[in-house]
Amino acid sequence: MAEHLYLKLDGIDGSCDKDGHKKWIEIDSYSHGISYGVGSGKDFSGQVDHSPLSVSKLVDNSTHLIIQKLNRREQIKEIILEIWKDGGSGSTGKVTSAAIIIKLTNCRVSSYSMGGSDTGTLPNESISFAYQAIHWTFPGSKPTDHDFSKPFGA
Repeated sequence: MAEHLYLKLDGIDGSCDKDGHKKWIEIDSYSHGISYGVGSGKDFSGQVDHSPLSVSKLVDNSTHLIIQKLNRREQIKEIILEIWKDGGSGSTGKVTSAAIIIKLTNCRVSSYSMGGSDTGTLPNESISFAYQAIHWTFPGSKPTDHDFSKPFGA
């Protein structure tokens, strides 16, 4: 099943021209992790660690604004990552719904890198975003979230 990945950065327009995602940023891949440093025989009082949300995409009209946010240490109020799935089989499948929606608030660009080769394509860039709060929506399920500004269990 194919995925279609769209990223919306508050105040930064992307190059996507697809219906429902105009001015969003099309991304090639994403990565996000959560870990809890606990093992057998250890105390269970440790912290849960959220890694930044990392994305990979081609250079587009959002690139210079993302770099500017990093250089100026400016906040991005909200970031939305939508992961869409094909509703059918093969390349003829119609994109029907978002499978996962991840919303980050009070974000900052925590890392940026660009690379390319002599293949005639645009350079690829990798960007990581740190955040204060994260909210996951899995359509058909109860949403879940975590806000680092609130005490655990609040």
